Amino acid sequence: MGCAKVAGLCTVPPMIGPVNATCIRTQFLGLAPTKTKVNLNMRKCNTVYCSFNSSSNGTGSMAENFNEKDEDYVNSSVVEAVEVKSGAEGFMIKMRDGRQLRCIHNNPDGGILPDYAPHPAIVLKMEDDTGLLLPIIVLEMPSVLLMAAIRNVQIVRPTLYQVVKEMVDKMGYRVRVVRVTKRVRESYFAQLYLSKAFTNFELFLFLTLNVGNEAECMSFDLRPSDAINIAVRCQVPIQVNKYLAYSDGMRVIESGQLLTQTPGSDGPLFTELDRPSGKPCTETKEFDLLHNMLKAVVEERYQDAASWRDKLNQLRAGKNTNNRFWCKKNKPVASIPGSRGLVFVGETLQFMAAINSSKGVYEFVRVRRLRYGNCFKTKLFGETHVFISRTESAKVILNNEGGKFSKKYIKSIAELVGSDSLLCAAQQHHKLIRCRLFNLFSTASLASFVKLFDAMVLEAMSSWSCGSIVVIQDETLKLACKAMCKMLISIESGYELMVMQNEVASICDAMLSFPLRLPGTRFYKGLKARKKIMDILEKEISERRSGVGTRRVDFLQRLLENENKLTEDEVPKLTDTEIKDNILTMMIAGQDTVANAMTWIVKFVDENQEVLNELMKEQVQIDQKGTRSAYLTLEALNEMPYASKVVKEALRMASVVQWFPRVALLDCEIEGFKIKKGWNINIDARSIHLDPIVHNDADVFNPSRFSDESKPYSFLAFGMGARTCLGKNMAKAMLLVFLHRLITTYKWKVIDSDSSIQKWALFTKLKSGCPVRLTSMKMDTNKNT
Repeated sequence: MGCAKVAGLCTVPPMIGPVNATCIRTQFLGLAPTKTKVNLNMRKCNTVYCSFNSSSNGTGSMAENFNEKDEDYVNSSVVEAVEVKSGAEGFMIKMRDGRQLRCIHNNPDGGILPDYAPHPAIVLKMEDDTGLLLPIIVLEMPSVLLMAAIRNVQIVRPTLYQVVKEMVDKMGYRVRVVRVTKRVRESYFAQLYLSKAFTNFELFLFLTLNVGNEAECMSFDLRPSDAINIAVRCQVPIQVNKYLAYSDGMRVIESGQLLTQTPGSDGPLFTELDRPSGKPCTETKEFDLLHNMLKAVVEERYQDAASWRDKLNQLRAGKNTNNRFWCKKNKPVASIPGSRGLVFVGETLQFMAAINSSKGVYEFVRVRRLRYGNCFKTKLFGETHVFISRTESAKVILNNEGGKFSKKYIKSIAELVGSDSLLCAAQQHHKLIRCRLFNLFSTASLASFVKLFDAMVLEAMSSWSCGSIVVIQDETLKLACKAMCKMLISIESGYELMVMQNEVASICDAMLSFPLRLPGTRFYKGLKARKKIMDILEKEISERRSGVGTRRVDFLQRLLENENKLTEDEVPKLTDTEIKDNILTMMIAGQDTVANAMTWIVKFVDENQEVLNELMKEQVQIDQKGTRSAYLTLEALNEMPYASKVVKEALRMASVVQWFPRVALLDCEIEGFKIKKGWNINIDARSIHLDPIVHNDADVFNPSRFSDESKPYSFLAFGMGARTCLGKNMAKAMLLVFLHRLITTYKWKVIDSDSSIQKWALFTKLKSGCPVRLTSMKMDTNKNT
């Protein structure tokens, strides 16, 4: 079936529709030959025709009631049209060269067409004296594949139409003719006719002596888009029922010379568009973008296709790629593509399904980005969310130009980390908290922490036995939790440390859950875990204020000692709630994100031997400068340029934090799209990190890419702007210390390379945990010597 626009309605079919045929399963993949019957419709015939019993209604408007004979059909050719639309200017057909053909109904009883948006179409021209055009609405894919076949453009991989043609040939049949037979309501129908192929000798006997069997003939019901594509590839006639052509056909009232199908190769014309009068025009540019987008889809270059689609949307919105992202008020603004799903629910169910899959929550974003482009909207948890994946947009939003954006997480995350957390605090509140916490991450504090963490790493690795299997993710979670508890609240061991690790893990597992406070739900368990941690912190604060116990040196103590002091900017002290919320936030960031990053580094380095060799050279040299008992220093970390690039590349590839949420404080416009006040804006960091336009060979692990200066806002592992991760230098230090000790102490081999993502994980976490088999570097060196 195709789609007719007689009622202004378009329902687009799949690529290949149901076919009435007998399917034969061969011994492929070891299966025994069997026959499966699928509504077979075969018959013997001398001539190719079929008959319908009902009669015409006199107007021909249905064009399905007739005795189907050869004289009832007219030959047609494919016109190189891009799309059709109906509006104030009438029915318009846009040609490949940018010209617009204004048409009217051939049938005086056809009425006035309602307005509808542009749609891809296949347009057939009747090869008789009438010159009528029959437009058939189709998907973009059949349209571009048809144009590619007409233009003899080579496609990288075989299309389904090419496969059908080869199958027909190998079965000893030939396609004889394709006929557009009827229209039922808004859907066109077509028949494809096959017959057994004669050998030269059989053909001689049949034509001269009338000896031999009749040609075995069968017909298939196909959608016109599929049948016409096959006909062009098989170079057979395309015929249209006369009654249908005269009833639904369009007459051109304003046109130039039409471009019709030619048998010869015309590849250059398909890749370089004809320009009227030899000059560029807006229509030409639009078609160039459309062509590039569709060609990228055909060649399965989906990242490129998304980029071309965004440029096309910008052009259609009256903007080009060099314009500023904030539009003038009187300039036309396009609506953001996407779907808001069901009433009230939106696409929340699809979002939750992605969270509960092995591909992870980002699969929800990835699928829609490929469908709608680099900017799309959806509705989650009752609110509109917009995802944007361009570096230019990231710069505008993360820098909060014009004060139009603030930070906002979904309800489940906001309630679990607390409203006074750095993650959720509004602009002025965020500045106050950040100012109070900033001194805790000074160079002196970082230098002290590096030695502390190095000692913990050495202690942890000393318990790993050679030849054993170690699950890296489990070990790094314990290591990171212990380090953060020691640094923040001086908890190093015992029951409280175990509680902190387990409860932080429960909170992380509940961050993407549906925010229902019902016992037994994941969100409810997360709230209970938060309460336990808050109780521990409340107890610590009370004991320290009352002077109970020994004096400790940690972040919490420094916050309490400074609570009665004002900074130079007279910033007031933090409340107990602000202290507790932000210690919990730092626990989550330090434990979950850092541990996951360590795991991904181990996996990526194991998969890239050249990187491992280069990394080994650098780390062994640093190790040889001091004694094995000496702890790493901040200066030593600064002498690890290649290791720093490895860390950065692993963070780019893994994108542990996959997007950065913001909320629009005012109505504004970005990328040519209207953003309403209150909408959630998410910077898609993962898409930017893996964008082949931003990063060459984006899917290849190549630390050396960071030897050159990166494009602005192309690396967003720690965010950018005023809300850049406060502890990013500490996180980098932890990753470098861990990588150095692992490289210089062990050789390892990942024994489960599965890249599936753990369910319900907000931060990208390997489902396997990255188990490795360890070999001591000393033992390996002794063997070599």
